[in-house]
Amino acid sequence: MNLTPLGCNPSTATNKYRTENRDKYGCKLDYLELVNSHNRQLIELQNDLSIKYPAAEWVIFDAYTIMLDAYHNPSKYGVKYPFRACCGYGGGKYNYNSEVSCGKAGKVINGTFAVAKRCSDPSLHIIWDTLHPVESFCYYLARGILDGTHLSPSINIKERFNYISKAGGITE
Repeated sequence: MNLTPLGCNPSTATNKYRTENRDKYGCKLDYLELVNSHNRQLIELQNDLSIKYPAAEWVIFDAYTIMLDAYHNPSKYGVKYPFRACCGYGGGKYNYNSEVSCGKAGKVINGTFAVAKRCSDPSLHIIWDTLHPVESFCYYLARGILDGTHLSPSINIKERFNYISKAGGITE
């Protein structure tokens, strides 16, 4: 699996460690460029391994494209808050504060007790905490794998398992 568009995640979008250059949607461009560089190198590695071990089947799942499309076209996925963490603290566009983590005990910040809270409808979000997709969005990731539309090389996993099952390769 390749890296997802980390420049769009709440923790990355709110940190001050890199430049503030953003795309028109609000994703940090330097992080997207870094991730794209990594993903290109992953494809090169896949090609090298395919040559070195031709009997093996090397497949990369492209989660990056699915998630970036969701950030850019949230309504296509039923998402209302593409950049907002479902479970977080701080409100605003990102609902993220690096001092308050989802699932952890709260803490006092500037005299106020802060605790991360869960949103009322996770299906309206892409991201659960700061990095992990909400369960409802995992449906789209799973479709990309099972249908083979976001696999390189493209293979239909469902058909592959049906073939193996019919050939007697899988028993219950």
